[in-house]
Amino acid sequence: MVAAKPFADAGVPVLPWPEGQAAPALPGGHGGIAVRAWNNTRWDYNRPARPRAVGVDGTPLWHGYGRMVAVVAPGEHLVEVRRDHVEGTRLVRVTAGSIVELEYAAPHGFALDGVLTAPRARIVGTTLRPWLLFILYLVAAPLVLKTTGATEALGSAGVAVAAGLIVAGFAAALLWQLGVRRRGERYRAEAADEPRPVQWPTGTGVLLGHTPRSAPAGGGLELAAVLDHGVRMNGSLVESSTSRHGWVPSPRLWIDGQERPVSWSRWWYPLPPGTHEVRLEIVGTPLGEGAPADRPAPVTSRVDIAEGVARRLTAEVESRTEVRPARQNYDDVPLVDVRTRLNQSYKDWEAPQEAVAFTAKSTVSLT
Repeated sequence: MVAAKPFADAGVPVLPWPEGQAAPALPGGHGGIAVRAWNNTRWDYNRPARPRAVGVDGTPLWHGYGRMVAVVAPGEHLVEVRRDHVEGTRLVRVTAGSIVELEYAAPHGFALDGVLTAPRARIVGTTLRPWLLFILYLVAAPLVLKTTGATEALGSAGVAVAAGLIVAGFAAALLWQLGVRRRGERYRAEAADEPRPVQWPTGTGVLLGHTPRSAPAGGGLELAAVLDHGVRMNGSLVESSTSRHGWVPSPRLWIDGQERPVSWSRWWYPLPPGTHEVRLEIVGTPLGEGAPADRPAPVTSRVDIAEGVARRLTAEVESRTEVRPARQNYDDVPLVDVRTRLNQSYKDWEAPQEAVAFTAKSTVSLT
């Protein structure tokens, strides 16, 4: 399990808060946001837990598992947990001298997203346990039938009985998995935050989050901004959550020329009847010196809103950042050490890197 570690260029102070210890002291006039990220390491956890990145107000602050505290000014702050996509979004209000606590529980192997909520978060997703038990059942059932003499007693009907037992075991394992999945979806809905209105000088928006409890009534636009981001080195995808280049800033949104609050999540914007111009601009990851500054084409759409009718606009963005070892990996280094330093930079995210290209492809649907 990768222990929590701040990014080298985190925009705000980040303090460790180890398990079982008192909360860290905060600077005067500031508050804190604590996120405890954890995962399950039981025998039926069917894949290694990939680290997640935690960010506040669109800036990545730390990655890995454990608990850390972001020192922030009093007010409202947007908290996100990401891997190659955003898994959890939460809007919290911080007061001076206090710490708002959140938890992120990484999913079991057959669940895409974990859960970010107030303590204590619960792990969702299915595991290998029912299928491992099903395999054990397939091995044990014939042995039981043979040792008890049931095979001879059944005679020609034994084949049909064996087939029935296999089908019954498979059905039991499948129903187990489906039941776990349904309980996980119910828990996601229970753990979700209430819709949170956000007021900007140029306009308003309501953060619904990834699993909205309810949608506001009336006419308006529900926007789902969905991100799928990857980091490539030498053309191959590498772990993105432990690299600052794996964090794509929040997009920018204009409705009828007025900028509105938005992030990589679901948002609601009340709108009057009529035709509205929607423009979503993708903000790429910062590039290194000399890299081409080409910006992805913005997502634009005309949305007709009828009286009391809600429309949904889904913008799915697939983006990639190409990175390479930064020049300090081999500047002023003896020639004999260049290969060693470069090899390390491809394997170790602590070695400096720079982004040389950012690309994004958008798919838009309106319902």
